[in-house]
Amino acid sequence: MFLLGRYKKQVHHQILSPAADPIKENEGWQGVNEGELPNIHMEHSTPHKATMDDNRRHHGLAYPELVDKNQVALQSLLTVAGNCSVHAIKECLQTDAQYAAHLASLVEPRIPLLCRDLKVAMCTNIDTYFRLSNNVVKAKKLMEQHAYIYALKFDLNDDALPIGKTPYQGDLLIFLIYEAVFSGAKSIGIKFVKHFAKLANNKGNRPECPIPLLTLVATVVYAALFWKRLGSPGKFNLTGNQFSETYVFHVKFLEDLKRDAPGKFHCMMADIYEAVQ
Repeated sequence: MFLLGRYKKQVHHQILSPAADPIKENEGWQGVNEGELPNIHMEHSTPHKATMDDNRRHHGLAYPELVDKNQVALQSLLTVAGNCSVHAIKECLQTDAQYAAHLASLVEPRIPLLCRDLKVAMCTNIDTYFRLSNNVVKAKKLMEQHAYIYALKFDLNDDALPIGKTPYQGDLLIFLIYEAVFSGAKSIGIKFVKHFAKLANNKGNRPECPIPLLTLVATVVYAALFWKRLGSPGKFNLTGNQFSETYVFHVKFLEDLKRDAPGKFHCMMADIYEAVQ
């Protein structure tokens, strides 16, 4: 049971782990002005499949395919067994495929719980927050240029208007991150707070929201809007295969921002972390 507990920490570490770069001065949003959105159409930003697979593995998205899932589970168990110096278990994992499969099956149900909770919270709040009133056209409009990731204001017709220079800072994204990761003493954001502290090695010395976590939440919001576009069918599955392009798009968007404007990137991620506390 001790090994299984450490395995769960390893899975959570995948979601809560990238490192930050030092902040540089006087960098701005590249081409993003107040009242307009950058050109971020997904069809112009979809990477090659190999790049998508690499990003999914690196950033901890729920396992999209059976083979990948089994391999990630095995590698995580081997890592935990090695770190805990449980050499007998590590040897069995390496030599006995049936033993490895059985051990992985004991902890596999834990893996999709975060996605499930995010999906439930998102589907419960999507109509109220976006003021959709089951309007398929509104849902489609929010998906265009990924307007849903921005802080919003609403006109007299309850149509959402994205506020420029506020990517990933909408109230709904903040709420979902809090509910899924930081709500309660037993939440992973509290139990694994040291992983956020590791991201504070920048000029601001402030903990940041990790890219994998923010990307996962943004993908769930997109998926829920897609669900609304379909007329809110009774069965709705959040799968890595179906929404992997959206996930990789957000990874690329954030990584590009981190590279091109690290000062703004780190400030934004620190502001998001502070907002969910």
